[in-house]
Amino acid sequence: MAETRESLQVRQEEGSAKVEDNRVKAQSEFTVADVISALESYIATSKEDTTVKIALTSHTPKVQGFVITLEVDNDFLLSKVTDIHPYLLSFLTKRLNNGFITLNVQVYTEPENGEEKRRLFTAKDKFDHFVQINPAVSELKALFGEGYIRNNTSIHTYLDIMTDDVEEKANTWPVMQSDIRGDGYGYFCWQPNPEYRFTGALNTDNAWETYYSKILIANNVIDLLDDAEGIQSDKDDLLGEAYFLRAYCYFMLVNLYGEPYEKETADKALGIPFNYEHSVRERTYKRETLARSYELIEKDLIKSIQLLEATDYTKTVFRISKGAAYLLASRFYLYKKDYEQAISYADKVLTVNSALYDIRTLTEEDYVFTKENPEIIWTYGDYEVNYLSAAYRGCFPVSMAFYNSFHANDARKRTYVKDDWGDLIVGKGAANTGVYGFAFRTAEAYLNRAEANAELGHTDLALDDIEHLRKYRYEVEVPITVSTKTDVIQLVRQERRFELCFEQHRWFDLRRWDRPRIEHIYTTDMNSSQKVKFVLEENDKAYTLPLPVEVKEFDYNLENINRPERKGVIVQ
Repeated sequence: MAETRESLQVRQEEGSAKVEDNRVKAQSEFTVADVISALESYIATSKEDTTVKIALTSHTPKVQGFVITLEVDNDFLLSKVTDIHPYLLSFLTKRLNNGFITLNVQVYTEPENGEEKRRLFTAKDKFDHFVQINPAVSELKALFGEGYIRNNTSIHTYLDIMTDDVEEKANTWPVMQSDIRGDGYGYFCWQPNPEYRFTGALNTDNAWETYYSKILIANNVIDLLDDAEGIQSDKDDLLGEAYFLRAYCYFMLVNLYGEPYEKETADKALGIPFNYEHSVRERTYKRETLARSYELIEKDLIKSIQLLEATDYTKTVFRISKGAAYLLASRFYLYKKDYEQAISYADKVLTVNSALYDIRTLTEEDYVFTKENPEIIWTYGDYEVNYLSAAYRGCFPVSMAFYNSFHANDARKRTYVKDDWGDLIVGKGAANTGVYGFAFRTAEAYLNRAEANAELGHTDLALDDIEHLRKYRYEVEVPITVSTKTDVIQLVRQERRFELCFEQHRWFDLRRWDRPRIEHIYTTDMNSSQKVKFVLEENDKAYTLPLPVEVKEFDYNLENINRPERKGVIVQ
């Protein structure tokens, strides 16, 4: 029998009353302590990764009525908690016996005099407040992998296009806003604010953020190790890696954003800020002098070497070893112009591994950065050399002048540089070759030692290393005829340019040598007819990068290096 309107209304009212009764029952009051207990229970029973655990325990939750607000330290952690929001809300609803809960998640800000406290370091701090977890060394070591520069991280891909090893080539298709040349314009033409594309849009420089995020991870590891469970040798080995990583990151930062090192002016020249906390909530930072910056880096580097020497673990090329620490030390002292120390640590590298890859046996199709290469001590970074890779063929190819400067018998001319449909691109590495895009390798140790010996006037020793390297590079022996100190130094620098090309050494080498005058030609219109010449003058201030735009916005008190305006001259 059909239900009457009246009976339907009665049933609906009864149902509503039952629902309302259930809702009333699910309105239990709760406190901040209750929420904390519920979050701890969620962490204990769920399978969330460590970053989520960090996010949920970083700050005391706020409770206002039935509204729970969780605060996290950065956008990365915000995204992690947002991903689990529905599951977490459901858990809290049941745990706290309240169906009216509203769960908000936001990035933490610390008020100061009514203003939001600004942060210098805004990176993906996955290890912030990790101290609350107190892991075993084995767990900490696995998680420390986040501190490494892995193959999904592209950093300062602009370095090589600022040098004299590349040129611009406007393709036959539209050459302006849509292609990668527009992205690299600010760096290729040494603009005062190089992050801005040709169109004026921002192309963010991620080097500052990336390196400081790795430093934060290293800081956490260093702070946590004393309390971690495990044998002492494992602790020491991991601590050695952490000190290496911190030293390496600061060394890269100071050579990107600090002034070129000169012993006479280092105590007045600008270096970089240093942070030894595991938190990003420090309000003020200052730039140390260049001398102080090098002093702090050296301190970490020496600690790393001492620890890694003591443990002397056998490792793959994917982890930091004492050989990698020796090579970084050799590079560090070479840049500092402490040539005796540069030689000493190069010697140590070659005691660990003196092998050189015989690239004369390779074809034009072969890659150098492979698992078969015995030179590789430590490998890191992305496979792509972005602006110079096949993916962006024709935008910023290898300079024809540089390519032609290789000797005809030099196998590096066909293995390090490859002809890709008429464009000269970098051909050292690729995906699926068993290593990452960049490497610390023995060839640099020979070159570091050769350069240091040449600078000290030990020309015979310098030439010995160059001749040894060339045995594995030249198809037919080419006699070396130079002998004077000046000529030997120039030869060593030339060999370094050939050997380490497009491994992000050239820009730093130019900075620490003569900071020469460089000219670049850039095509500025759609039909490829208007070309403009830009000049990086000798000792130009643009040999130092300005602070990234985001950093200047976060901390406007940090002193910046102002690069000169550079409008260029039409040449066609």
